[in-house]
Amino acid sequence: MKVSASQFSNFTDCRRKWWLSRVAKLPEVAKGYLTFGTVLHACLERWCSGDANGRVPSPAPEALAGQIPGEPVEVFPRGWEIVEEKGVKVSVTPNEAALIRKLVEQAIERGIVVRGDGRVLEREISLPLIEGVELIGFIDCFIPGEPPEIQDHKSFGESSTRFLKQSDPTSPNYLGKDQQLRTYAAAISQLEGWTGPVKVRHNQFPKFADPRGPRTAEAVLEPAVLAEHWAHIQDLARSMILTAGIKEWKDVPGPEDPNTCHKYGGCPFREICGRVVTLDGYRAKVEKQIEALATERPNVKLDPKPKKKSTMSGDVFARAKAKAQPAPAATATAPAPAAPQAATPTSINGGVPPPAQPVAAVENPPPWANPTCTSCKGTGFNSKGRPCPICDAFAKKLNKPTSGKFNVSGSLEEGFAATARPEFQAELGGLAWSSKGGTVEASAPVPAPATMTAPGPQGGTVSSVAVVMPVAAPVVAQAPDTAAVMAGTLATPAEIEPLPVEEKAGKGRPKLGITILVGCVQLKGPSRPTVLAQALLEQVGAELAKDMGASSYWELDTWKRRDRIRQRAGVIAEALGKTVLLVPGVRDPDVDSLVSALVMHADTVIEGVR
Repeated sequence: MKVSASQFSNFTDCRRKWWLSRVAKLPEVAKGYLTFGTVLHACLERWCSGDANGRVPSPAPEALAGQIPGEPVEVFPRGWEIVEEKGVKVSVTPNEAALIRKLVEQAIERGIVVRGDGRVLEREISLPLIEGVELIGFIDCFIPGEPPEIQDHKSFGESSTRFLKQSDPTSPNYLGKDQQLRTYAAAISQLEGWTGPVKVRHNQFPKFADPRGPRTAEAVLEPAVLAEHWAHIQDLARSMILTAGIKEWKDVPGPEDPNTCHKYGGCPFREICGRVVTLDGYRAKVEKQIEALATERPNVKLDPKPKKKSTMSGDVFARAKAKAQPAPAATATAPAPAAPQAATPTSINGGVPPPAQPVAAVENPPPWANPTCTSCKGTGFNSKGRPCPICDAFAKKLNKPTSGKFNVSGSLEEGFAATARPEFQAELGGLAWSSKGGTVEASAPVPAPATMTAPGPQGGTVSSVAVVMPVAAPVVAQAPDTAAVMAGTLATPAEIEPLPVEEKAGKGRPKLGITILVGCVQLKGPSRPTVLAQALLEQVGAELAKDMGASSYWELDTWKRRDRIRQRAGVIAEALGKTVLLVPGVRDPDVDSLVSALVMHADTVIEGVR
């Protein structure tokens, strides 16, 4: 039997938990809160592995595998934010990555971590404890000397600050009472033949914005304390052998303190003790979870299958723009007469959209336009010929008129015009606007509108006014982009007249959409392609960065990048089709934003609860 210092702690807390883990060998899903410490530890080890000049020694140690001897040590090489835990690759969030960089720099500046002086990183422990039991483990940093010193790196959350180990011997959290460090110190004394005291130290790193930053706690363990602890863990090893001989889990004693079940994020085996699942049921469920988390991302193409031969690019956001420009519907009677000498005008709030065009120059911006808007370049209209939602949101904050208070008509080719809607006439004083003619009062003389016909949304024809004529033909409002409304970038539904519901051609079963599993996995059911939410974000984020002219998704403004993804959620959901989207317990604000945007487009959403 091989035992470690952490096993002694688990065995002392709850023998049944130790039995289920070490004897029954039940699998466990890696806990997300451990990832921060694992990534931080790897960065500290890389820095400490360099020589006195900060270069990669020859031969390069395991911590610097892949780095060139003689070159400066890369503490943060490509992919440093990703680690493997229990066979699953996991990553810290961008905010955590920035904090880790800062903590490592502070630890170096304050001399908490240093290079050289004969120190041994990841010093291995392996020696017999009693007959049939071997003690194993790794010390983060061992410094030989008189006395020898043992250092252990520890990260802690804001809620754990009160449990931090202290250097004060009178404190209930005195470091000298730590079972893990006592075990390491006793083992080193045995291995080195040392009979004197051993110095121990915790290098403590906060996982939150703590103004104190990294710190240390130290203690000196006297030989008598080490000898007593060695005898203590020998007794524990004998008890472990007896406990390992028990055949049924229910015959193994549980914890004396019921609060133990909730320590460290909660015991993974609580459902077994509560007889909610059997050992076999638990094993099947967790193995399925681990397998799902470890599955490589499938080659999911985010573009929906074109019904006709298409020249659309592979960029999901370029496709979103193209998708927003549908071809005109066929008329119920005869086709509308061709008018080659003039482009078919359209209403921004309804009618038939024109082909995609670049944003035209607007000589006179509309009342809702924001001159500093980077999305529409201050024109007040986006590339689809619709009022810019970002300008609208800004105008709303400044109590300026939004586009929802106007009847807007025109096109990207010819220009736009707008008049105050009847319900806002009193508020706006009859305000009327033209992109070419400036802002005018509604009472100003206006020539008779020139009209022409265009195919209607359900056959027949509808009238549409010429570009500079803001009144006359009836205007059909466009249904709001629900995701944009949720993001606060569009006028509320109360400000926009809804589109009439159009009957869908054809009958039959509805098309299956995506399934979102939050904190759970599918144990039984139809086989479908699976993708991790984090992997999907990486793919969509790369395309978004390209679309917005950035080298990385994380360089974009936090709120802008999330809003853009929400606005494209429908296209992403349609492209995923029957894919199952897995959202594990390791959460990221950007992942949460993506998932929440996709929920409204999903066929099924299931969230695991405790």
